Amino acid sequence: MRFTLLIFIFCTLSMASALAQSKSSEAARVAENKDVRSDAVAADFTLEWTNPKTHNGLDGTVINQVYFEGAGLKGPKMIPYFVDRIRCAQPTSALVVQISNSIIEKVSQEEAVLIDGVSISNDFQVSSIVRSAGEERIGVITVVPLRKTSTGVERLVSFDLDVTEVEGSSRGGRSNSWKDNSVLNSGSWYKIGTAEDGIYKVTQSYIKSLGIDVNGLTSNRIRLFGTKGGTLPKENIEVRPDDLDEMSISVVDGNDGSFDKGDYFLFFGEDQVTWTYFNEQYKHDLNPYADTVYYFLTVDDVGGAPNRISNNSVSGSSTTISHYDYYAFHEEESANLIKSGRKWYGEQLGIVPSLDFGFTVPEIDVNSNAKVISKFVGRSVNKNGTSMRMALPNQGSESKSFEFNSVGNYYGALHAREGQLSISVKPTSGNMLTKLEFDRSANTQAQAWIDYVEINARRKLSFLSPFMSFRDAQSIEDGQIGTFQLSSTENVEVWDVTTNSNIQRMVLSGGVVNGFEFDGDLSVLREYVAFNPESALTPVKGRAVSNQNLHALANIEYVIVAHPAFLPQAERLAEFHEVNDGLTYAVITPAQIYNEFSGGAQDVTAIKEFMRMLYHEADSSSGLKPRYLLLFGDGSYDYKDRVSGNSNFVPTYQTKNSLTPTGSIATDDYYGLMDDDEGEGNADFLDFGIGRLTVRSKKEADDVLNKIINYADNSRTFGEWRNWVAYVADDADPGDGHTFMRDCDGLADLINDAASEYNISKLYMDSYRQETGSGGERYPEGSAAITQQMEKGALMMYYIGHGGELGWAHERILEVSAINKWENLDNLPLLITATCEFSRFDDPRRTSAGEYALLNPSGGSIALLSTTRAVYASPNLTLSTEFTLSAFDKIGSEWPTLGEIMMLTKVNTLDTNLNAALNSRTFALLGDPALRLAYPELSIVITDMPDTVKALDKVKVKGFVADFDGSVMESFNGFAYPTVFDKIDDLQTLNNDGVGVYDYKEQRSLVFKGKSSVINGEFEFEFVVPKDIKRPYGFGKVSLYAENGTIDANGAYSDFVIGGLSDNPIVDEEGPQIDLYMNDNKFIFGGLTDENPDLYAEVWDDNGINMVGTGIGHDITAVLDKNTSHTLVLNDYYEANVDSYQGGKVIYPFNELQEGKHSLRLQLWDVNNNPADAFTEFVVANSEDLALEHVLNYPNPFTTNTDFYFEHNKPGQNLDVRIEVFTVSGKLVKTLDGQFISDGFRVGPINWNGLDEYNDLLGKGVYLYKVKVKTQLGEVAETYERLVLLN
Repeated sequence: MRFTLLIFIFCTLSMASALAQSKSSEAARVAENKDVRSDAVAADFTLEWTNPKTHNGLDGTVINQVYFEGAGLKGPKMIPYFVDRIRCAQPTSALVVQISNSIIEKVSQEEAVLIDGVSISNDFQVSSIVRSAGEERIGVITVVPLRKTSTGVERLVSFDLDVTEVEGSSRGGRSNSWKDNSVLNSGSWYKIGTAEDGIYKVTQSYIKSLGIDVNGLTSNRIRLFGTKGGTLPKENIEVRPDDLDEMSISVVDGNDGSFDKGDYFLFFGEDQVTWTYFNEQYKHDLNPYADTVYYFLTVDDVGGAPNRISNNSVSGSSTTISHYDYYAFHEEESANLIKSGRKWYGEQLGIVPSLDFGFTVPEIDVNSNAKVISKFVGRSVNKNGTSMRMALPNQGSESKSFEFNSVGNYYGALHAREGQLSISVKPTSGNMLTKLEFDRSANTQAQAWIDYVEINARRKLSFLSPFMSFRDAQSIEDGQIGTFQLSSTENVEVWDVTTNSNIQRMVLSGGVVNGFEFDGDLSVLREYVAFNPESALTPVKGRAVSNQNLHALANIEYVIVAHPAFLPQAERLAEFHEVNDGLTYAVITPAQIYNEFSGGAQDVTAIKEFMRMLYHEADSSSGLKPRYLLLFGDGSYDYKDRVSGNSNFVPTYQTKNSLTPTGSIATDDYYGLMDDDEGEGNADFLDFGIGRLTVRSKKEADDVLNKIINYADNSRTFGEWRNWVAYVADDADPGDGHTFMRDCDGLADLINDAASEYNISKLYMDSYRQETGSGGERYPEGSAAITQQMEKGALMMYYIGHGGELGWAHERILEVSAINKWENLDNLPLLITATCEFSRFDDPRRTSAGEYALLNPSGGSIALLSTTRAVYASPNLTLSTEFTLSAFDKIGSEWPTLGEIMMLTKVNTLDTNLNAALNSRTFALLGDPALRLAYPELSIVITDMPDTVKALDKVKVKGFVADFDGSVMESFNGFAYPTVFDKIDDLQTLNNDGVGVYDYKEQRSLVFKGKSSVINGEFEFEFVVPKDIKRPYGFGKVSLYAENGTIDANGAYSDFVIGGLSDNPIVDEEGPQIDLYMNDNKFIFGGLTDENPDLYAEVWDDNGINMVGTGIGHDITAVLDKNTSHTLVLNDYYEANVDSYQGGKVIYPFNELQEGKHSLRLQLWDVNNNPADAFTEFVVANSEDLALEHVLNYPNPFTTNTDFYFEHNKPGQNLDVRIEVFTVSGKLVKTLDGQFISDGFRVGPINWNGLDEYNDLLGKGVYLYKVKVKTQLGEVAETYERLVLLN
């Protein structure tokens, strides 16, 4: 138990420069962002008001509201507001903001109706906050540009903001300094625990059971360290434990100084409940993170004198105290109603209508008021009238009732409403039985849950054996001494435990007959305990603790907090970044942090305080600050393992709110709020990048680690997929209109403007045919397009739309089953998902879809910027916009890491609007914050290309790979991959939901896709422009990617016009040549594959293959099993051969084909629209069972040599092959053994010279042979064939 007296001291809002702490250089770079103004003076703004905008409310209602471009939205009525950010001077702690030079207009009558019922001031509301961001102070100003006047509603059209910066004095509080070393850095230590307030006895035998050698143990070597129980304060300005303090103990050793058998020591042990005295009432607080208080025992020399309990003897009493303040409570933590937040509730009422809570207060003071408070929550959906009644049946007839308002039944609705009742009585006895009764007659489905019941009373100061605590607020008087009169029927001791590192034994007079007395200081509220030493408790069995010294760490850039089960993986990842990125690192377990910063008990603030130490100690030493924090392990909303299979490996911060789905969040941002004026506020700035790997097992840890290292350090991951950014947009609906597609278009435009070397792929679901089945509407082609995009790869993939823990969109365009089948290990995108709860990682009974994307060992995503709770569309767009700007803006000469992008995004979306601020906190980085995306490092320059290209022109292009200075990189020898695009296409969606078509643009029509050698940094390529290009003239684009196995490059060129027809067109009337296979060119017609084969075609044409796709029927297409209604368009899957525009390959992956026989037809056209097609058949065998087909030998018959071949369905595996040759009578004459690794589905040739085991020539005739194949997993298949030997 911990006790606190709250005294309010009012101070100015100013924090002064002492609170403007220096932050990491990464955060300081927010000042470079164009969204932050550098002058805190007047600035003018114009609002571009549009027609009213339609929004979807969380309750499903459609909300029309006035709107201006770029507005934030607040409240259930979506009122627009304006935000500006400015850079302030360091001492600034507040802003005074005034609007001037305003131009105002009235809203129309129709618009006024939309605003009706909204609480709007009679003047334009202006608010501001100031926070630190690195070396900068950033001010955030919010303006609601609407006001109500006597003549109607007015709005701002343009205005100036006049800003004055205000300095202020420090708030005081703690200093940012920490001990140089932890006491745990040397010696042997043992961790013991207490779960309830009491006096605990540690005997010699207990010490011996810990493994301590007690022979010759002297009493003065026994030392106990710890901290007070209770939750650490969330506000950074508050004092928190700095390592462990030595606890006062009382050693009973017969005064011989030797700790022998029968000797012991006593100490005051606590529980994790704290009591606070405020407004003449004691209120309890249950620690949400831990139930046990820990202490650290050592018998080694740790310096200084041992802390022993001393006698306290004061005199000069002026008053007598015979009664004290009694309190007690009942609180259970058994239910988290929305699986979110740190507040848990207890007993449920509903079917069981009432509960009794028995409080007995012996010798209660009947002349003083006793007060019972109960808190509870009730849930009644859409029906009012339910109520909670509280009564004290043994204290008269008084009762009180609380009536609940109903809650809604829509996504995001308040789950239950809080209620509180209190009854104050002059008690007639100590029987304070409390009855709570839930009346749900108005709604028989309603439910209620008890939060707690708490009692405050006065009772006589008489001993309650074997232990009691007491205090008396009524007797507080500065500078006075009081005599406490304690009656007891047994001998007792009394300790003053107000400060557990300075416990004092009160000197008692009197005895059992006449009672005990002691004098005590009345200047402050003191906490005393009385106890019978003979009834002392025994602490929880202890365990040895390894030495540690986190306090000595310094200059750490990369911090990994890892669950012990994942330490090997965490160490490997840290070492990887040390070698590759030069980062200094520390890998720490949560328990190690707790030991030095929260007395060994779990507390999320301990992790923050550890980071603050590393961060602020660097200020005083001019050292390196933390840049990244990686939490290596899953988190959970359950800190205390109440949920079976809990996943609280590394805790995450939960808000206290556990009733409102949109206001209750889990976020790791809390660990990065470093400044003194920050704590758990939603508008506090992040100071470094934070990510989490949500692994629950060693296998998952290995899988994710291997993905990260493969992504960052494997030449196999090079590829032109790094040049692509994909946007997936949900379809339209009456509430959202075209919001999701419009937002995707806006984000794509940002990339086109900031980084035109990247290509945009738009997968807008309304562009695909919607189909309706028994499960509702679906977009099968849209879902397939998402999977195809993942297989092709992209640097990033955005999704904007509806979603949840199980996938994307109401039409289920992406589900967990599809995510788990992705196999794109060498081209992993970053997923940015602006949708609800896609990556809700803190539910131990469900793995979210976003987590599956991260955990997929064969593919998925390299990381996610994703949501852990419900989010709102408007701030989603703001956050996605800032993310895009940060992601494509180099920091100095380097691309930002994921952690830097995340941090800058959150800093640039700071907002005074609660919903927007919570929205930002809801986004989490699931991934390694120290990892950089696979941005190509070098650039590519085009030096020679015609300024106009026409259909059927033969075009030559030259260029070079540039070094970091822009010169030809002569050491670069590798390959360039040019992709030539026709003009931008004007496209329309299909209006599947009747909301209207959406017009959008995309540069998607291919003209040429090739592969060219780069020699000494230079390259060139040729191609013939297909006849099918669109004839109107417009700007085309050449997208370029190059790699040499060590480093890569990209670039783009758009300074040419494409269109028209060549003045000297190429004449060609002969179609292309096609060789069609499955998987590779060893395939034979009718051959065997598994369920996921590749279409593989080698094609050739003198003038090249048409890939444009704008001519009707001139795409590269494939038809499986004659199903022409699902014709596959394969333009994107064609790649030219090296240094040739004439020949190339088409490779397209099929997935999950059914077993059995299939047919396939491929058709393509040359650039002059001459067609060709090819046909093949193949047989799919279930890959779960090894299967053999087309077993043969050739030639057959033979004379001196023959080769064996067979097909199988286990590509890429080691196969043990045995071929046995028998006579027709069954005699074995030859055995051939070998081990083969087949990239495809065919093995061979396996040669045999016709000789037997003794190298003798076999006689001519017919022989049988058996082919037996065995996989590494022990699967076996065999088959017999015959051969004929001629000699």
